Amino acid sequence: MDDPALEYTTDLGPEDLEHGTWIVVLKADEMPHVCMVQHGVCFSLEHDGNHRYPADKLRGLIARKRIPTLLCKLPREADGPLEPAFAAYDGLEGDTNCFVPVRDHCATWFPAARGCDYVFELAPLLDAAGKVERFVGLHLPEAGGNRHVLPRYDQHEIRARIADVRRSLTGG
Repeated sequence: MDDPALEYTTDLGPEDLEHGTWIVVLKADEMPHVCMVQHGVCFSLEHDGNHRYPADKLRGLIARKRIPTLLCKLPREADGPLEPAFAAYDGLEGDTNCFVPVRDHCATWFPAARGCDYVFELAPLLDAAGKVERFVGLHLPEAGGNRHVLPRYDQHEIRARIADVRRSLTGG
């Protein structure tokens, strides 16, 4: 069975990330980093812990580095606070990765999300259930037109990527 392609626009206005709740898939053409934006604040679980920063900083990074990114605008029912889902994790230990708090938040308003281990499972599930207002693609490969299939990977690959990032930052 083919992986579902997600149809996206390329229209992201300067104020869009200031409103509503978004799932942000950075490096959407490879094993991604997944974070969320709500009302102008980015929530991100990273190798060195939980981070919060203005969404315009994230938007500037995406533009400056031309990071292939897929943004998923969620419906109003997703606008509950993100803080509890992210605060539940101190860092990336064991099987915890950047996607886990995203999944946990989505499960608070869409229980089927609990069964997803990866964003490549969650995004098409939300889309099929009519729980996505729109997808926005930035700097994605043009081969698929305005359709994108998120790549597949597994927990072993995630753990290896986290270890590589930590080694590169410590010089080891």
